[in-house]
Amino acid sequence: FRSKKQELEYDRWRDFNLHAQVKYNYFDLYNTASNNRHFVSMGLTFGFPLQMTRKAKEELLQVENQLIKLQGTNKTSELNFIILNLCYEFRYKLKQYMNLLQKRASFYELVRIERVKHEFDDLEFNPSTALLMLDDIYKIDLELIDLKQDMYRDLLDISDKLPDLDILKAIKPVELVDKIQPIKAVYVW
Repeated sequence: FRSKKQELEYDRWRDFNLHAQVKYNYFDLYNTASNNRHFVSMGLTFGFPLQMTRKAKEELLQVENQLIKLQGTNKTSELNFIILNLCYEFRYKLKQYMNLLQKRASFYELVRIERVKHEFDDLEFNPSTALLMLDDIYKIDLELIDLKQDMYRDLLDISDKLPDLDILKAIKPVELVDKIQPIKAVYVW
């Protein structure tokens, strides 16, 4: 688009012009002896350049077209770099998300153990420890929500940078329920 604009700017027919004009003038200085002067003039102007050579303009046009092409490749490589960074951030946050899910599952197991201790009136049961574990679970849930929001934001940025890309074909949903199996154990005293 920009190279076509440059070609139109340096086109030899651009310097030709044709102007029409009409002027009307009325001159009356407060009716002094009723000498009204007025006139109408019309005109047509045609202009064309007197160029002996166009070589300098053509060379300048070629240089500017090459500059436009170089800027286009720089923008493409810069866009690729931005998209790769966004993809890296998304993958890193996805890995953090999976690690937090594992951590949450381990805290759920610890809370389950504390409940069993409470049901059996075990002397090792400590309600403050159980409450701290529940608090940690809630903190992990908040971190999971933040990570999920960040991942959605990264996906939106990627789809914004690549409007032709169907984002639903680029990502694959992950069923997290199948990934984390609950740990089942039997305890005998």
